[in-house]
Amino acid sequence: QHLWVCKIHNKAIRSNIYHAYLIDSENKRFHLYGSVSDQLTTVNEHHRKILASGNRYMHYLDMIEMIGSGIEICDMGETGKHLQRHIFKRGFGGVFKKSFHHYPIYFHVLKSLIRYSK
Repeated sequence: QHLWVCKIHNKAIRSNIYHAYLIDSENKRFHLYGSVSDQLTTVNEHHRKILASGNRYMHYLDMIEMIGSGIEICDMGETGKHLQRHIFKRGFGGVFKKSFHHYPIYFHVLKSLIRYSK
């Protein structure tokens, strides 16, 4: 397994979006480990909408990249009660399956570092 991190920086609103994925090439699977942006802390509603749209578009680009590189299972994480996540995932022809993961502690540390960095 390896960790893949990507970032988009919006110069106009001086904000970043980060995504971190765990990639299991042997099993042709990736798992969204974290998605971080300034969306929830942004006061300006227009900026918040820009970040939300950018985040969705970045997920789309990530999935296209992964599928193009031979990944067959795209695990975008838990959906909970969020209808928009269901619609987004189904748009890729996704099938919902219950799965369980265990990752070493250093992946949790990396996730925390990504979450709090800017």
